[in-house]
Amino acid sequence: MVVTGHQRADRVESMLLAMFRGSGLRGLTAMRGRRPLAPTVDLVRPLLWATKTDLASYVGRHGLLVSRDDSNDDMSFRRNAVRRLMAGVERLAPGAGRAAARCATLLREDEALLDHMTKAAWRASRVETGSAELRTAALRRLPPALLRRVVRLAVRACGGDQRDFHFVHCAAIARAIKEGRGGLYHAGGLTRVRLSAGRFVVRTNAQIEAGPSSLASFGVPRRRCIVNGDWGKLSLSLSSKKSSSGRPAEWSPQAGTLALDAGLLQPGTKMELRYPKLGDTCVPSGRKRRVSLARFLSKAGVPKDMRRRMPLLTVGAEIVAVLGKRTMEPYGHRPGNPQLEIRWRFGR
Repeated sequence: MVVTGHQRADRVESMLLAMFRGSGLRGLTAMRGRRPLAPTVDLVRPLLWATKTDLASYVGRHGLLVSRDDSNDDMSFRRNAVRRLMAGVERLAPGAGRAAARCATLLREDEALLDHMTKAAWRASRVETGSAELRTAALRRLPPALLRRVVRLAVRACGGDQRDFHFVHCAAIARAIKEGRGGLYHAGGLTRVRLSAGRFVVRTNAQIEAGPSSLASFGVPRRRCIVNGDWGKLSLSLSSKKSSSGRPAEWSPQAGTLALDAGLLQPGTKMELRYPKLGDTCVPSGRKRRVSLARFLSKAGVPKDMRRRMPLLTVGAEIVAVLGKRTMEPYGHRPGNPQLEIRWRFGR
């Protein structure tokens, strides 16, 4: 623990300084009695109940050595100016400092209640349990004040730099959510919030700018083969089993199964597992017209910053399937034909 001698007047001064900066409730609660300073170190202020007079009397009675900081008389420092202001207020309204300190305590209790409500709203807005992505439809239903708190919590939970995430940035994100707009928004330091396809996603610049790459190349097997890599595992097997659909019920590129028409993918046909490239086009199953892959992924509800990391199966320049989303013409399995069953799992 690191223990400091902050006392009641320090707490009141911090509260006033926060108010002059236009801080919200968290700033006005001013000087907590204990807070984390580092992963294994706490900052502790055990004397916030005491006045400066109380402490001066104590050290005097016990003959303790004290030091004075000459900079406390320099009125160019805002805290010193506020200290002088409070001395004048105390003369006009005795007990004002004590009342202000009590106000900070009451506000801290309100802050604790709001923190509980914020965490509950954040959990209820997640795409799925454990996910850091939030549903903008759920966020849109929140009152503006609670929405801003949830936005801050979501950014903080993903390691965002709160020191450079100001009210104007948070309010811009909340306003865009309420108005149903998308886009990329500053969230402190190198962190950005992406609003796209009904999702609220926090990303760093490095994650946003990560480019596509090839994952694996392989041939269609005569019976069965398994392809492994740092990215995960892919298995291919020929089967006469009929398949009703090559499209999963829910979007999940991490794991799944799809069926392709083996009549168009003869043994030895070279295939590639890769991420999208600029200019990719496709013909979604059931369609005749070629469209850009970016447009297809957008219509399919894939958030913009995830579109560059959607795994594709390709033959040459042709996209055979978007894993976890849809097969492409003419590769979807047709009843009566043998099928090439693809199973995949990303991650170790």
